[in-house]
Amino acid sequence: MRSSFRAELRKAHRRHDLPVIVLIAAAVIVMSMGNNRNDPNAGYSALFYAMPIMNALVMSTGMAVLASRIWDVETKGNSCRLLFTLQSRTSLYIAKAVLGIIEVAAVCLLECAAIVAFGALQAYTEPLAFSRLFWLFLCTFVVGLMLFFFSYALCLYFPSQVPAVAVGLAGSLVGLFSGFMPRSFSYFIPWGYFIPLSAMQMGWDQATRETWYIPQDFPVPLLLVSGIFIFLLLIAGYSLMQKKEV
Repeated sequence: MRSSFRAELRKAHRRHDLPVIVLIAAAVIVMSMGNNRNDPNAGYSALFYAMPIMNALVMSTGMAVLASRIWDVETKGNSCRLLFTLQSRTSLYIAKAVLGIIEVAAVCLLECAAIVAFGALQAYTEPLAFSRLFWLFLCTFVVGLMLFFFSYALCLYFPSQVPAVAVGLAGSLVGLFSGFMPRSFSYFIPWGYFIPLSAMQMGWDQATRETWYIPQDFPVPLLLVSGIFIFLLLIAGYSLMQKKEV
């Protein structure tokens, strides 16, 4: 198993996965901070509100790209036949799954680090609530994993990565759209789970055009549902790997 994972790390280095990870996180960070009103008294709250929305727009496509790249090397030149003779399907699946987990975690860590850095650079006077920072990381990581393993299963099911990326693009649009719908409706849109899992909401006065941010309770049940989806997708992906024809 260790040798399989080391092989995946070498493949990731040759594929230049790190720039892709940075690009995904940078897209979320730039759009979130671009919408920030730079109010030092509510700077962190604004970021905690904006980041999940931008994750709903970017992460579905980003996770599809990561999953397709991790599996892409195995489909070029019909090399699955050779791979399955050199190592077991189980070790190959687990090694790629672990690499995906690490890459998703890296995206989430970059996002959270950017919040801390941006707050220091902008000299926010609002105290940073580390519990909400941790919640943002946890929710982004769990939902990101759910989308990653869904895209990974699509890559295993179809002979090319085009369907996975296409579904990821569509998921980004649907996920963002769910943010403008009632919260009860958004529960049926897994691509947009970043938004209902947000622990910060925004209030707005139409007359004065004044905005303010309202801390919410942590929606733990929805996070647990996302974890169940990850487990089911892991099983589905493993089954597809075992049945994949070469």
